[in-house]
Amino acid sequence: MIASFGAIPVVARHCGSQQWAGLAIGLSVGACAAIFVNYGWSLTGPSAVAQSDWDERRRLYADSLAVRSLVFALVAPPAILLATFLAPAAGRSLSAIAAAGSTFNGMSIAWYCIGMGEPAAIAIFELFPRILAAVVAAGCIGLGGPVELFPATQFVAVAAGVGTHAGMTLRRESAHPRGHLPKRLGSLLVRGFPAMVVEGAAGLYASAAAAIVSTQAAPASVSSYSSGDRLYRIGLSGLSAVSNANQSWIAETTGATRGRRALRSMVALSLAGAMGMITLAWIGTPASHLIFGPHFIKPSTSLAFGICFFAVAVNTGQARFVLAPSGRTRELMIGTFAGAATGVPAIALGAGMAGAAGAAFGLAVSQVVVCATLAYPTARVLKSLYRENADQELVGTEARD
Repeated sequence: MIASFGAIPVVARHCGSQQWAGLAIGLSVGACAAIFVNYGWSLTGPSAVAQSDWDERRRLYADSLAVRSLVFALVAPPAILLATFLAPAAGRSLSAIAAAGSTFNGMSIAWYCIGMGEPAAIAIFELFPRILAAVVAAGCIGLGGPVELFPATQFVAVAAGVGTHAGMTLRRESAHPRGHLPKRLGSLLVRGFPAMVVEGAAGLYASAAAAIVSTQAAPASVSSYSSGDRLYRIGLSGLSAVSNANQSWIAETTGATRGRRALRSMVALSLAGAMGMITLAWIGTPASHLIFGPHFIKPSTSLAFGICFFAVAVNTGQARFVLAPSGRTRELMIGTFAGAATGVPAIALGAGMAGAAGAAFGLAVSQVVVCATLAYPTARVLKSLYRENADQELVGTEARD
């Protein structure tokens, strides 16, 4: 995410408000579609890989590629059409290309590399190609090339990296089960559906916020919201790093040890969220002036995104460190649906009343609702983990007696 920002200042200064809004809408619609393409693997995959043997890991990887490729083929065309329809006239081509590339992000290898404990592979196959693409795009646009080069080169870079990694991994592990995958696709889709629903409910309305704003406000408000969203999502990349690094560390233990690791990880993530909130509220406006030029954000929008950032840090810890590893899909669904039910009308109402700032505050309200809803089940799971360890110690003491 940060790597691609190398081209953003150049792109922003060569875009009118309609083009910038079109880019935001395309990325927003594509991000929603990417949630379906990912099909819940980023939620359940790292823990599953970390707890599996080599043969099971190979099967999981091959299964994920088959499922996500199928879903990508189904959702990419309507995502592109929707982004084109919602975008202002001058930003339609930019929106369509951005939607296609953003949708493909659901094919990311990150979840598998996290479970394997191989962060270097993410750098090699996703980070470095993005950096190269951003540099090439910035240079070409600066020399007078079309701004569509930015999303197009990002799309090509990610597709090349993911394809290369998949080919090398399947060849290296001899894990390409051509014969049985078609028969398994139905059961894989059914089994992964609950995780996809949870991920979708958690991220769909947040990812779709720019598209929602486009239906309620002028392109200038959409472009301003988009700039705030870009800064906000840079920070979310940091939260994702903390979350991803700790998921397998928590999953490899049981009982009170898992509870302690989950609690420590939640505290670390919450502290990172608090730091991000303060940073966004403090320097969000001047930073957006520097990066986005005329598409800067107001202090009220910065504050709203800061509050949202902290709330996301807390509920990410609740979901990924405690509830998901314990199989509490039902509780996750309740919490995320509560956030979605609050978020969509809050974003739309806020955008209609106060533009970018109102939409950002609507998003913040929804994330706070998710935190509140997940608090009780999270506490119950942690308590049960500590009790499990105490019960085991009691049984051991009785056996010795």
